[in-house]
Amino acid sequence: VWEAVDATDARYAGALRELTGIPGIRWEEVAAVLRGRRAARHLRPMPPPVVDDAGHGAYWASFAWDAGKVRPYALGDDAGHWYTLEVPEGASPDRPAPVWFDLGLFSSGAPPGFACVRLNERIPSAAELGTAKMSMTAGFAIQSIVLSVVADLERRFPVDRDRVLCGGYSRSGNAALYEALHWPDLWAGAAVASGWYEFDDAFLPNLRGVSVLAAWGADAGHRDSNAGTRRLAERLEAAAHGAVTRHASEGRAVEGLDAPFLAWVQTPRRDPLPRKFNYTMTDPRHRGAYWAEIESVRTTGALRTVVIGAPGDDSAERFQVHGRTATLTVEVTSADAVTVRASNVASAKLRLSPDLFDLSKPLRVTAGGRTTPHVVTPSIETLLANYRRDGDPRRLFPAEIRVTP
Repeated sequence: VWEAVDATDARYAGALRELTGIPGIRWEEVAAVLRGRRAARHLRPMPPPVVDDAGHGAYWASFAWDAGKVRPYALGDDAGHWYTLEVPEGASPDRPAPVWFDLGLFSSGAPPGFACVRLNERIPSAAELGTAKMSMTAGFAIQSIVLSVVADLERRFPVDRDRVLCGGYSRSGNAALYEALHWPDLWAGAAVASGWYEFDDAFLPNLRGVSVLAAWGADAGHRDSNAGTRRLAERLEAAAHGAVTRHASEGRAVEGLDAPFLAWVQTPRRDPLPRKFNYTMTDPRHRGAYWAEIESVRTTGALRTVVIGAPGDDSAERFQVHGRTATLTVEVTSADAVTVRASNVASAKLRLSPDLFDLSKPLRVTAGGRTTPHVVTPSIETLLANYRRDGDPRRLFPAEIRVTP
């Protein structure tokens, strides 16, 4: 099973054939292996990353990005070029630990009992990563790096995937907000310090399952982003988000933040398989969360560009989004029934977990005022394809169906 999980794209088909060729093997057996987690490779801190710019430049120049596609990459033995890992005292292979992921410039140290991940300090300031132009918030490279690091942790350390939190300051605070909005199923919480970019209120429900620490200061250098972070807290509270922690500083946002941060970080927990949630998208690179994905929209509307930074500033970050939002709301009503409500969605995919549904029965999907039975066909191939996407033993999907809401 693990050979198939770890196989390169070129070798995966052969590894899958070898696994499914075992006489009598069932998807339930493969799921049991994945759910039981693999043995962590080590419980030691990773060595310091390469520190010379030439060494990083040569490595990044040779890294083969996938034409702008946001996805996890296998970091292999070169993971030290991307991040460092601090292991908590008393770590044990039998006891998964929570993880604090510092996206950059967040001054608080590792919380007690947490593994601490820090991006290589050269990444936020790099102009480009090989053939990929660097953008700390919107660039496909940094987003792929974050997804890759979270997946890579499973190979090196026993991770409590329901207690992985991220945060950052300034540009990295922008990134923490972006991560939480577009991957709410990945994070238990996000700490946004002087981080901000404009987004519609339609996106606020995406954060319903993510605990948010919003920190702002009074420093002139972050005037606009501080105001934005404060508005973020106010908007979430007005939307009855229910899990917002505020921190206001007379100086920079990270000043005096240690105590509030250490108190906040102990409480957030992710629900990996919520029975009801919604996902709103305008960025075509990010189409879903938890166990639903928007495959196509009815109309994109006129494309518009989101700018993070001052217009005309060479360091400003830009990405294009659809002019019209698309929203998908799904709710489990029984072990063989689900309700789908959608706005501007032409086609959607539901990934089905045995923890939510009886996969031995047809699934009754209610959408657009009608109920339709869907045949459910669990398979090892579907299970592994989904596991290879994010390596999360708490979210196993051996079956999928497509619906047209």
